[in-house]
Amino acid sequence: IGDNVVYSIAIDPQTGDIYAGGTFDNVSAVSMPAIARFNGTSWFSVDPSLTTADRVEDMFFGNDGKLYFAGFSNANGGFVKSYDGSTVEMIGGYFTAPVYSIVQTKDGRITEYSDQHR
Repeated sequence: IGDNVVYSIAIDPQTGDIYAGGTFDNVSAVSMPAIARFNGTSWFSVDPSLTTADRVEDMFFGNDGKLYFAGFSNANGGFVKSYDGSTVEMIGGYFTAPVYSIVQTKDGRITEYSDQHR
């Protein structure tokens, strides 16, 4: 990931793949802005909608096996998204401020910490 910043790391409990999120443009000279997956051999892009100006602040694997990640897109604002291994989905709408932290409550709801609250 070079000399950029990694803010969060999560390990897929089913596959052992490692996910890294932060402020980086590429991994091993391949464009992978803000979030990437490592399978033990190679790195892969996770969210092609993110750009080199975006960042991922936090992530975790939910009870449903999906990766949940949050951060800030310079073009759109703060976000919370899920990734099921092939598809990235937006959860709710964009925030006007970055989303710094996300957690899953006992009843399965995803909640976030941001400078703006919904």
